[in-house]
Amino acid sequence: MEFAEFLPRFPWRAMLTYPRYTKGSETMAAKGKREQAILKCTECGEENYHTTRNKRTHPAKMEISKYCPKCRKMTLHKEKK
Repeated sequence: MEFAEFLPRFPWRAMLTYPRYTKGSETMAAKGKREQAILKCTECGEENYHTTRNKRTHPAKMEISKYCPKCRKMTLHKEKK
C-alpha cells in the first residue's frame, strides 16, 4: 500500500504524491540567453558581485562602477570571464 492511500481524499492529495518540479525544461521556465557574470574590482582584484547579462543584447564585457568593501570606496568593476 502506498502512503497516499492512507490519506483522506482531499484535493491536495495529488500534491503529495507527485513531485512539484521535475528536472529538465518540461515544467520549469528557461532563463533564456542569459549567462552568469562575475564582477571583479580593478584596483584590488576582489570578486565582489555575481550577476547575469544577456549575451545577445550586450555582447561586450560589463564595466560598472560599484562599491568595493575591501577598498571601502566606489571603484570600477569589470566582468571576469
